[in-house]
Amino acid sequence: MADGAASIFEEVPLVAESTISGTRSRPSGLPLPLFLGAVLLMSPAPLEAQDSLWGSVELPYRSRYLFAGTSFGVRHVQQAQLAVGRGGLTVYGFAVYEFDQSSIIEADLSADYFFDVSSSIGVFVGGALYNFDLGPDGGWEGTQEVYGGVTSSVLLNPTLLVGHDFDLGDGTHATLGLLHSIPLGERGIGLDLGGSLEYNHHYYTDDSGFAYVDGSVELVVPLGAVTLSPIFIVQRRLDPVFEYAVPDAEVWGITASFDFD
Repeated sequence: MADGAASIFEEVPLVAESTISGTRSRPSGLPLPLFLGAVLLMSPAPLEAQDSLWGSVELPYRSRYLFAGTSFGVRHVQQAQLAVGRGGLTVYGFAVYEFDQSSIIEADLSADYFFDVSSSIGVFVGGALYNFDLGPDGGWEGTQEVYGGVTSSVLLNPTLLVGHDFDLGDGTHATLGLLHSIPLGERGIGLDLGGSLEYNHHYYTDDSGFAYVDGSVELVVPLGAVTLSPIFIVQRRLDPVFEYAVPDAEVWGITASFDFD
């Protein structure tokens, strides 16, 4: 999902405050087999026998944790994502480690299916189980989200994602993202310029409207099997009604990633 750290929800007034701890109870949510089965049923085409299995690992460090533009009061985090796919189906595991409290504060599982509808347009559908550590009083709490969207390889590579949370988030959000990559030399080094616009309808907040716009600059540096990508992100709130949930923020970090098959 995607940031001090008295509570992961300390800046979001809809969720009770608590301290982060290592105490863990069983998270709520859909049973895993049912969840993954639902994603498979949404897939428009079966997996082919010749489709090979692939995977990737990403280890992003961030100076501040923002999820859909929302600040949870957490700074200096190490994130980890494992993605395993076959054909258009991809399953993701994601976790967030918070340095100040020396504990894992989030552990998620998601899956989606991507398919092409033309040579330049693709569609994806999926779902996620988010699990947050709410501290000794709340233990671990789970929430479910379904999402879908469309992406294109035309100018600026636009992607539109719409998601709806049924529990903790209890709302809907839509994100329009743009990305432009600039090759730098012949060694695979590149500069990625990105930006996004977020519409929030009661998603982890009481309010509704255009929540924020952001921009990012990321240098992509392949080093053999590993790629290092330092990044700088600037986020600006658009509507004053999101004053307590969506901050103006600058975030820096670096990601180490590698692929395997």
